[in-house]
Amino acid sequence: RIIYDLESKIKDELAKLEDMGVRDVISPQTSYIMIWMMRRIFDKGGTAYPIKERFHINFDVIGKTGTSSDFRDAWFVGATSNLLTVVWIGNDIAKRSLGQKRSGGVVAAPVWALYTHQVYLHKSPPPFKKPATGIVEKDICAQSGFLPLDTCPKVIKNVPFIEGTEPKEYCPIHQRGS
Repeated sequence: RIIYDLESKIKDELAKLEDMGVRDVISPQTSYIMIWMMRRIFDKGGTAYPIKERFHINFDVIGKTGTSSDFRDAWFVGATSNLLTVVWIGNDIAKRSLGQKRSGGVVAAPVWALYTHQVYLHKSPPPFKKPATGIVEKDICAQSGFLPLDTCPKVIKNVPFIEGTEPKEYCPIHQRGS
């Protein structure tokens, strides 16, 4: 179905859902944590880091790469706070592969990045919003997921947690004398 008037169609659909009693599927806090996790693919070492650098994506983005086990399909789902885009590259012929190592991060993510760069060429999108309440941030040991000790070799800074679910114990792996 083609949506001709994007704004009013979306509002009409949302109003129908509200009339039916449909509420948010997940809390704003859970949504924020998912957004935080999906940002990580753009960090150094992440599957989409090279395309962020190459296409000068210097604003808040999230994404998820995907690849079928035989490299027949590759996809990338990327979003800003106001635009969601899915790129799929593949073959309808089940036995035809895109080629070894032709993953979503290699073939689909660059298409998304080029498109997204062009969309926001003159004005960056607003950043994703953090909920005003219900989120606490903690540094954690990258290996254990617990609060870090000074002996932990790698610490992840400012990891968000839903208030009350944050780690309260210190890393059991990197304790002195262990």
